Amino acid sequence: MEEVDLPEQVDIIISEWMGFYLLHESMLESVLVARDRWLKPGGLMFPSMCYLYCALYSDTDFHHDTFGQWSDFHGLDFSPFASLVQISKCREPQVMIISDPRDSIVTDTEIVARLDLNTITREEIKEIDTVVELNVSKSSTIHGVAFWFECFFIGKEYCGVLSSSPFEDPTHWKQTVVLLADGVYMSGDTSPHLRIQLKQSTSNQRQYEIDLEFSDEYNEFDDEDDDEEEGEGRSSEEMKRLLIETLMAKYEQEGK
Repeated sequence: MEEVDLPEQVDIIISEWMGFYLLHESMLESVLVARDRWLKPGGLMFPSMCYLYCALYSDTDFHHDTFGQWSDFHGLDFSPFASLVQISKCREPQVMIISDPRDSIVTDTEIVARLDLNTITREEIKEIDTVVELNVSKSSTIHGVAFWFECFFIGKEYCGVLSSSPFEDPTHWKQTVVLLADGVYMSGDTSPHLRIQLKQSTSNQRQYEIDLEFSDEYNEFDDEDDDEEEGEGRSSEEMKRLLIETLMAKYEQEGK
């Protein structure tokens, strides 16, 4: 894409650039290069807007199968290897289908990042640093943090949505879960704050590192953001409806 040469600029750029949890192994940088070089002023980007979401994840059976079975593996005790398995699994985000999201997604859904493909720059995607508040809906042992994304294709009169949500039909992107080595119990009235940092690898721009840090208060973090979080306390379906209405209104206004 960086080396392609076209005879003229184009009216629309369509690209399936998305990677796991939207950014990992994605081709977004190349798409932004193409946009800056070849998209006409007022041209369309498909997808037009992308959102990355997160929620807390609880699955006792999966956690036991992953970490807890080593004390009795076909009659043999492999407990000394358990810590090595934990380190390996927790260091590498797990790309998986969350099979029963209404039971295993135990908080509301929060927005981690919003990417406007018409305006976002390559510099802005090098690092995403945000703090979200996650309201626990029922007392649960938290085993990880789940990520998924939605992409909006905004035309003159229509807005299509591509979703990798666990509440929608499965896609090849599945969901991404960052596992915790030890489950953390949280009661149903808990609202933990979670700092999420996505950093582009210096050696490979298509790869990202995820850092997670829990806290009870925003002020325990540096560079805190006091802005009210979008989508706070809303269901996934309500958030999607509001996003579509907002995006359609935005692009209708810009097209006048």
